[in-house]
Amino acid sequence: MAESMVCILLNNDDVSGLWLARCLQQLSAQTIKLISAEELMYAPSFTCGIHNGQTFFKINLQNGFEFTNKNTSTIINRIGYLPLQHLQQFKQEDSNYVQAELMATFVFLFSSFRNPVFNTASGRGLCGAERSAAEWAMLAGKAGFCSDEMLYEEKEMYIQQGAGSAKTFLVVVFNNRCYLQTDHLPVVIEKSCLKLLQLSGENILEVYCHMESGNVHFLSAALLPSFKDINHNFIDELNKLLQ
Repeated sequence: MAESMVCILLNNDDVSGLWLARCLQQLSAQTIKLISAEELMYAPSFTCGIHNGQTFFKINLQNGFEFTNKNTSTIINRIGYLPLQHLQQFKQEDSNYVQAELMATFVFLFSSFRNPVFNTASGRGLCGAERSAAEWAMLAGKAGFCSDEMLYEEKEMYIQQGAGSAKTFLVVVFNNRCYLQTDHLPVVIEKSCLKLLQLSGENILEVYCHMESGNVHFLSAALLPSFKDINHNFIDELNKLLQ
C-alpha cells in the first residue's frame, strides 16, 4: 500500500504557504508533500470522477509523482487561482470556455478531498467562497463587529480604517480558536472573530480589525492567511490535527 502523506497545495508565489510547509516539515512525523498549482495544471495525466458513490482522483505529475486519493491522508489547500498563461494564445471566447471548464474540473477535484484541513473548494472559489468587501462587512456586522465607512474607488470597494491611534489586530481563526502573536486578545474580539468564521462557513480565516473606544471595528478578512502575526501555538495545534 502506498505511503499516506499530507499534501500542501499552493501557488508558486505563495510565500506564506511555503513558510507553513517548512514549519510542519520540521515538526510532523508524517510525510509533507508540496504540490503547486502549476504542477497540477500541466500534469500529463489527470483523472477524477465518481465510482460506487465515492469520488476518486489520480494525477501523474511531470516529475513522476502520482497524486491520488489512496496515497493522501490529508489536504491543506492554499491554491487561490489557476495559472492560465498558456491560454493567452487562444481566441477570447475559446479562452473563456476553457477557463470555465478548468475551473469546474478543479473545483470538483478539490471538493472531493476527503480530509481537507483547509480550505474547502466551492462554486465560489478554489480555496473557499470569494466574497466582496460589502458581503464581508455584512457578515461582520452579524458577528458583532462595528462598521466603518466603506469607499468605492476604481471599481474596488474597501473599508476605510478610522483615523487615530486605534490598536489593530491580525487574527487567524481556526479550529474554534483565535491565534495571534500575543495571547492577550480582548474577549470581545475573540467572540466576534469566532462568530464570523461560523457565519462564513469556512474553516480558517485571517481577520484584520481594530479597537476604538471599546468597540471592535472590522477591516477585512482573508481566506489565505499570511500568518504575519501568528505564534507557534498555531503550528503545534495544526500538527496535532495531522497525526
